[in-house]
Amino acid sequence: MQWVADHLYVGVGANLDIQQTESIEAEQQPVYSPEPVYSPEPVYSPQELLNDRRSVGITGHFVYDSRDFINNPYKGTLLDLEMGLYRKALGGEDNFEMYDINFSHYHSLVTLPGVIAFQAKARLSQGDVPWTMLAKLGGANDLRGYLSGRYRGQNLMLSQIEYRMPLAGRHGMVFWGGAGTVADKAGDLSVSKLLPTVGVGYRFEVKYRTNLRLDYGVGNGDSGFYFNVNEAF
Repeated sequence: MQWVADHLYVGVGANLDIQQTESIEAEQQPVYSPEPVYSPEPVYSPQELLNDRRSVGITGHFVYDSRDFINNPYKGTLLDLEMGLYRKALGGEDNFEMYDINFSHYHSLVTLPGVIAFQAKARLSQGDVPWTMLAKLGGANDLRGYLSGRYRGQNLMLSQIEYRMPLAGRHGMVFWGGAGTVADKAGDLSVSKLLPTVGVGYRFEVKYRTNLRLDYGVGNGDSGFYFNVNEAF
């Protein structure tokens, strides 16, 4: 990334993604879009998931970052835009494009102790996107409370808001809520198929503004514990 002005960075790069699958255990679930909430039909068969994939692309980046501390901001804004152009001519196996948007804002409260953190993310894709490169919800950062990778699609949108409350000494708590969805067509992204999540977490500051976190998230028919370093976003 190249600095071009206050808080502003641009860059050009390349991405090589190689995925190899040896086997799928019988008890594992197929990959789904949000439709399993309404329909039990899987989007990809187990045989499709066994196919090895190689994707090669050129990426472009635009970043505005005024956060006061990257790992644990108290104030500031992040706007991260990324475009990826993947082509067979570059050595990959598919032609497709991907556009990622990540917006986060952090506000220190006055009347109450702590920070309000907000995030909105989106991915728009077109072309023959392999299943290994599909957008996915869930996991320790995006929509905690859902198994990472169960919900996948070419397009994604999600948002989450979190209250980060300091306690005595090095201790703290967080409370969050959020929702998101995925779809194979951008026009099919719908609030009627949103996957909600709420959760609570404990924080312990191991060094200056660097936290160990233990989170518990609850989704629609799913839940999970997460232990990690630094904040989810």
